Amino acid sequence: MNKTTIARKLIIYFVFLSLIIATIGTTISLYRDFQNYRTQVKERFKQIERTILPALGAALFNEDDEQIKQSIEGILNSKDMVYLEISRVYEGVLEKEPEFKKGKVQKVNTISAKLNINFKEEGTNEIDKVGELFLIASLESATQKIKEQIKVFIVIQAIQFLFVTIIMFSLFKNLVSKHLVKMA
Repeated sequence: MNKTTIARKLIIYFVFLSLIIATIGTTISLYRDFQNYRTQVKERFKQIERTILPALGAALFNEDDEQIKQSIEGILNSKDMVYLEISRVYEGVLEKEPEFKKGKVQKVNTISAKLNINFKEEGTNEIDKVGELFLIASLESATQKIKEQIKVFIVIQAIQFLFVTIIMFSLFKNLVSKHLVKMA
């Protein structure tokens, strides 16, 4: 009887420890994936700053509302961007209230950024700040991906748990128990 108890204890300890090790490894991997996604969103902020903000700066400087609306649509069509505000700068002073607001404000599971909107007149090196852009990007798609990966992890761990338990039990029974019976 005690031989079976020791075998069961060994199997339980081994399976439990392998489950902990796999969980730690998967948690580290999921955390790295989430941080990588955050980095990608921050890179999209920089890409918006490089590609859309120059045209937006010219549109703000020239008070071209049609171009401003197109720029706003372009920004909100970027992946994960959910809300923006544009405040104008008049004579070096930032407006207290944003002139343009578009999208849906999210406060949870987001990254936000404030970007200066500058305008450079052709033929000069002078750069004027003509506005400020406040952007909110949602991390909801990253969260959904992580949740799906967790579901897959649970299925894999259940299958691994079953196979490891069966293999450990058969190894212990065939390699250890038989020799103990012979010795007894």
